[in-house]
Amino acid sequence: MPHIKSYIRISPDAKKAAYYVLTSGNVSKAAWGTFNKGNGALRIMSYEAGVMFLPSFVLNKDFFSLDKSDNDHLSVPYDLPPVPYEEDMSPWVMDYLR
Repeated sequence: MPHIKSYIRISPDAKKAAYYVLTSGNVSKAAWGTFNKGNGALRIMSYEAGVMFLPSFVLNKDFFSLDKSDNDHLSVPYDLPPVPYEEDMSPWVMDYLR
């Protein structure tokens, strides 16, 4: 199973999405590259792969629906909007490190 990241832009009411990105790349200089000082060459420290889903290309619409009752909704592998952790919860990685 690849180590993936996903980025989504949702509307304030969490009913629509403007885009969805599924990628192996982080949002970092190492993943996206940085310009070398002096010569302007782009230095990329790692190569990543990803796909950007745009509703205009997929559905010929301005937004993806996030309503699961719509036949052409965008299905994502997590709940939207995100639910904050409660005070008595701890991230799963803490259990792994103990």
